[in-house]
Amino acid sequence: MTYNYCPNCGNKIEKSDAVICTNCGIPLKKTPYGVPPQPPKSDEPAASTTAPPAADAELVYEPQTSGSSVSSGSSDTQSESKNTESTTGSNTSSQNKNQNKGQNQNQKPAGEKIPFLSLILSFFWPGLGQVYNGQFWRGMAFAIAVPIGYCFLIFPGLAIQIYGLYDAYTQAEKMNKGEIPFAEAKLWEVLVFILFPILVAAIVVLAFFMFMIPVGMMMTTF
Repeated sequence: MTYNYCPNCGNKIEKSDAVICTNCGIPLKKTPYGVPPQPPKSDEPAASTTAPPAADAELVYEPQTSGSSVSSGSSDTQSESKNTESTTGSNTSSQNKNQNKGQNQNQKPAGEKIPFLSLILSFFWPGLGQVYNGQFWRGMAFAIAVPIGYCFLIFPGLAIQIYGLYDAYTQAEKMNKGEIPFAEAKLWEVLVFILFPILVAAIVVLAFFMFMIPVGMMMTTF
């Protein structure tokens, strides 16, 4: 059995005397039996044959594994970069500290102290070794504390003087090693340190005589 075809939709026409297409409803043009008509050419894109999803159909979303992997990879890269930066910064800071420490160790002081000389000066005159080291007020403190300690009790004065010897020696060594700033002994500080006890002794002697003379005159009158 041969069939005729609709030139519009290509529907099979079983009846040879059919006037219109039972599928699309357009007038039929007589075509040879057995030869299906070619679909009409059109510049418009063919309509999509896929049916739209039903309204009540549930939409299933698949997890974006590729995006998550990319995001996790980027976060890992950022954390690695931060760790690298922190490690680099700590290494740089430690290197700077080591360099500064090495410079301080290699840095030579402006002059050189003689620790033994500082010890001898403090032995004969308490505080003079500190003045020799350029520590004027430190020497004045020992010069005042040692006589006071000897006046009240002998052992405190002796202990303060021994500590003054140790302090003068160690301070001179630290200056030579560059552990503390080097201080130059000034001439006026040495003169003031030497003249100060002499001035104090003169004032004490003068006050004693000023007190004793009136007492002696009063004793002679009686």
